[in-house]
Amino acid sequence: MKFQLDRDEINDNAQKLIDWVKSSELDCLYISSFDIHLNEYVPLYDNLRYLFTGFSGSVAEVLCTKDEIFLFVDGRYHEQVDNECEAPVRPIKVSFDDTLHESLKTQIRSRQFHKIGVVSERTSVSFYNDLRSMLDVETIGEDELISLIKYPVNEGQHTLEYLGIELTGEDQLSKFKKVCHEEKSSYFVCALDTISWLTNIRGYELPYQATFKSKCIVTKDCLYLFSTQENVKQARELKIDGLSWHNFSEMEQVLSSLTHSLEKVYYDPNKTTVKDIQTLDKSFGHDKTYQDSNGLTHFHANKNETEIKGFEKSFENSDNAIWNTINWMKRECQKRDVTEFEFYTQAGLEYSKVGAKAQSFHTIAGFGASSSIIHFGNSSKEKNYVEGELILMDSGAFYEHGLATDCTRAFIGKGEAQDWQKEIYTLVLKGLLLVQGSTFKEGTLGEEIDEIARRPIKEAGYDYAHGTGHGVGINVHEGCYRLKPGSKIPLKEGLVGSIEPGIYLPGKGGVRLENIAMIEKLHPDRDLLKFRPLVFIGFETDLIDFSMLDEKEKELLQTYEGECTKRGRSLLF
Repeated sequence: MKFQLDRDEINDNAQKLIDWVKSSELDCLYISSFDIHLNEYVPLYDNLRYLFTGFSGSVAEVLCTKDEIFLFVDGRYHEQVDNECEAPVRPIKVSFDDTLHESLKTQIRSRQFHKIGVVSERTSVSFYNDLRSMLDVETIGEDELISLIKYPVNEGQHTLEYLGIELTGEDQLSKFKKVCHEEKSSYFVCALDTISWLTNIRGYELPYQATFKSKCIVTKDCLYLFSTQENVKQARELKIDGLSWHNFSEMEQVLSSLTHSLEKVYYDPNKTTVKDIQTLDKSFGHDKTYQDSNGLTHFHANKNETEIKGFEKSFENSDNAIWNTINWMKRECQKRDVTEFEFYTQAGLEYSKVGAKAQSFHTIAGFGASSSIIHFGNSSKEKNYVEGELILMDSGAFYEHGLATDCTRAFIGKGEAQDWQKEIYTLVLKGLLLVQGSTFKEGTLGEEIDEIARRPIKEAGYDYAHGTGHGVGINVHEGCYRLKPGSKIPLKEGLVGSIEPGIYLPGKGGVRLENIAMIEKLHPDRDLLKFRPLVFIGFETDLIDFSMLDEKEKELLQTYEGECTKRGRSLLF
């Protein structure tokens, strides 16, 4: 059952937080959306931001003052925040050309604050340093805030799985040497997807992740892994070469024992907590710790041939689950009333049928106006499908390779499509096809590809308040690939990521079409790259206004639908 606080509990927690700041010497307190691993997807029972504000979206930032709580959300959540939050929480809807952190810092400047508190276990070193350049920063232990409220504990059962080279393409010992190529160097890692990649272990311990709770320090020959008592017990039974397992409580002791054998300890300031760097500095001394803002994500973002084949198999499974769910919905709503929640539940059942181990994120399944809420997450048991409404489904899963899938489709359950629905669907389709069919040089920036997707949409007077694409790997969101305005991330061969333009009309409905594609060479002897789609699910023919497509777009559509037809998943032929 989904964890949820009622409105009275949230308001009580919010007031307790404000009262705590009032009684302190701080001007304000910063709370992130992260857990102690700086995870994107944090269970609500472990999410301090949710417990104090009631906002359930995946990303937001909190600045608590002595009289109210500012909650900063991006465009994906502008509608959702209005439905979930009330005073003393004040939503700040951040524009697409701004960031949550910059908006939060603007608020600090406007209020002329001088001293801020941050939760050391849940704040990145990079943002901590950023705040220190503006004002005095005091670190607060999370226990001090947790003591203010009733803090739920929800530990689920899970089993660790070691993936052999046949599923990963590279053993863990080879990865250690790749990462720690300098003599007597090491790397401290907090990011769970990186640890799963380094160790070739999957755990499915946290919702929507194939990872397990852990932190580690990796050397050229050994990876010292810190985790829960249960994980340590399981892992020692697996007897994996090169891994030394320890409880979280032993971390400082183990790190101190390595001080004489290691000369350098690198860490990613964006993915390491303030608490962890304090521990590293205490164990090794500040002169032995080095920031590496490049991090390790680029190692696992560049997929090898085995991983690419794993993606292909995983997406074939997910494509069938999505196709079967769409067809189930089209059949059922011809015969009876179908609720959003039934549709959402059926998606989960179809994924189970094709062997999914877990979902890679909370399935978005919305009818009508709900489809305009970009990250809609509350499929209703009361909302029946109404003839002619748009339906949006965004979903993904994990399979034996422990790699995430992701795909979005919009469609009509039954009835005739209206002109406005055809218009926005076709514009979004144009954006997707133009990106998917593009060729570009190695090093082309993400912002340049993003512009290709937005061009037809903006020319028609629309836009969308999210990026066009994110990387996909062990987590459904992976770094080193970002298609959005202002993205300076260069695109390279071997990356896997999404293409997902959209148009959302609040109160009416929305369309997002998302394919995942890998970047590969156009030709072995040419310095040009292209996208190769990994998703093959045909588009909703009744929502396409073919008169809006030019000859190139029609050709791109025909080619893609031809591949979908080969797989029995097209409505066009």
